[in-house]
Amino acid sequence: MANENSLQEPQHSIQQILEAETDNFVELAKIAGLDIATDFADADLSSAHLSGADLSGADLSGADLSSADLKRANLSGANLRRANLSGANLRYANLSGANLSGANLTFTKLSDADLSYADLNGADLSGADLSGADLRRANLDGADLSDADLRRANLDGADLSDANLKGTQLIFQASSEFAYISQVGSSLGYRRHTSLRRASNVYTFSYLIIIVVILCIFFSALYHSNILIIFFAPIFLVTLLNSIRLLLIKKKSERR
Repeated sequence: MANENSLQEPQHSIQQILEAETDNFVELAKIAGLDIATDFADADLSSAHLSGADLSGADLSGADLSSADLKRANLSGANLRRANLSGANLRYANLSGANLSGANLTFTKLSDADLSYADLNGADLSGADLSGADLRRANLDGADLSDADLRRANLDGADLSDANLKGTQLIFQASSEFAYISQVGSSLGYRRHTSLRRASNVYTFSYLIIIVVILCIFFSALYHSNILIIFFAPIFLVTLLNSIRLLLIKKKSERR
């Protein structure tokens, strides 16, 4: 009799799920008597439809979420350590403060996702779409971002130490002036706070100064004004040397 009861319980749960008037994953999990916060670690959720699901604080460590639809899902504070999210759709998802250390995020769609303060230490983000993503204060130490798309991404305060940025599209948002890129395994191996856009602006500005100073020296010589030549010559030399230095840095980074 006890065996019959033990068989009836799961059958009853399955029947309830089949008759449920919802396809919401969280609601179905509750019907099945499962706790979303604790019962899905190492679970196989590949290709699952979880669009807009509230999975905040859930333990999905080691779970297989490859090719899952998690668009606009709330995964803030979730534990996704070592999870497989390869090819998953996480557009506009909230992953703020989530633990994604060691996670597989290859070719994952993360455009416009909120990854602020997320832990992506050692995560594989190769080929991922992170365009427009919020990565403020995110930990990307040792992450693989090769061939990833980071256009318009906000990297203010992000830690990219030892990250692999080979082939990465790195046109940052204008506000991304303090991303920490130290000993990056790519073309950005400089131990300093940096902004690519700022560097590009400085490079262009230096050229403009050189052109203006050359014109001033030309007109000074034309009107035989030695005082102006003496004044502008040092400015020309300093600007020229700075431009050469920036050019050498650019060439060096392209070779890496």
